Amino acid sequence: MLHKFRKNKFFKNFAYLFSSQVISQLISLLNAFFIPRLLGPSIYGEYQLVLNYILLYKAFTVPGVNKTNIRALSQNQDDIDPRISDTLKIRLVVSTIGIVLMLASLFIIDYSTNAKYGILFFCSYLLIFSAFDSLKSLFIVKQNFKVFSKIDIYKSIFQSGVSIIAVLISKSIFPLIAIYLITEIFGLLFLYKRAVIDFQLKVDFGRKLNFKLIKDSVYFSFIDFLNMLTSRIDIFVISILADPKSVGLYALANTIARKGLIIRRALAQPLFPVYAAKEKLTAATLNKHCLMLAIPSIPIVGIIILTSQYVIPGIAGEEYLESVPILNALAFFLLFHYLVLPYSTALESNYNEKLSLIIGIFRALSNLILNVVLFKVYGLIGIAYASVLVWALNFILFAIISNVKFKRKISVQPTM
Repeated sequence: MLHKFRKNKFFKNFAYLFSSQVISQLISLLNAFFIPRLLGPSIYGEYQLVLNYILLYKAFTVPGVNKTNIRALSQNQDDIDPRISDTLKIRLVVSTIGIVLMLASLFIIDYSTNAKYGILFFCSYLLIFSAFDSLKSLFIVKQNFKVFSKIDIYKSIFQSGVSIIAVLISKSIFPLIAIYLITEIFGLLFLYKRAVIDFQLKVDFGRKLNFKLIKDSVYFSFIDFLNMLTSRIDIFVISILADPKSVGLYALANTIARKGLIIRRALAQPLFPVYAAKEKLTAATLNKHCLMLAIPSIPIVGIIILTSQYVIPGIAGEEYLESVPILNALAFFLLFHYLVLPYSTALESNYNEKLSLIIGIFRALSNLILNVVLFKVYGLIGIAYASVLVWALNFILFAIISNVKFKRKISVQPTM
């Protein structure tokens, strides 16, 4: 039995990603607690505001191109170099446009001078992320998850250790941003070196922009944009409706809650090429996978609820007591994040991304509306209630549509 698991690529890749996620998240958990404690809610809130504002613009890195490539190359790997070259060029060009728009928005948003300078300093992250994520798709297609799993661990070790030292010396957001950027740059350089050594990758930036690839990736890119909007809009709404301290209180709970997604992240990347390469999928298979995901997710929810009242004030400090009920509510948001994974992955990997896009539009709009309405009624915890409600509805919609779509065995080839 153990021998079979070792030879199974999916479980092997899952093991690499899971190990990487657990180690990385446990290490970064130091940051999640000690950085807020050292900075205090207001400065920490300012730092989170900068991070989340930049991450909102990740939509301009058109990550949907990756999924299009992975889906195509999972079935035919004849033109890897041209596709990776096209992906890099497209994503870097569009990311540059995103940076220009982001910088222009600084004249409109009513943020502190510190936050605006932080965004200005941090905006180059979009280019670094675009390049790293594009190269990462090559390793996913080749089913070699070991390399970037190691990189994630190294980045976490360096970033967490140096960040805490930097904050002890200077209670400012700028050293944290600098360390974040330096870590990402070294990760990118190492991944590129391995791509050249392992796969003899030859990047040709002289190629014309591949507009067909852009067109094929439109739906995926919109889906990723809506996912990003849904996951980051809460911090953005708080930054508009409240003060940096409120951002810090919510961000701490949100950051800790998202650490519970370690198993989901480890499953999502190897699952996509498996579903894409699989000739037939059925609703029964997806429902079975959903039930299997309930096994790790329910205990995670229970652990968070039982320990939050002791962990947050004990490690982050009494200043963050208000984060406890927020974290308890967000624990249920984790549950629905896990359960929806088989359904959303199946639709997107089997040429049904239009349906995912429609659900994503509904999710993003309802999240924005509920964030504003429930914040007015319940305060900060209302933002958490909005996230739970939105992801519960998201799960229900994906489950119903997937069960209808995959009720009978269908081919994964695109319909013309």
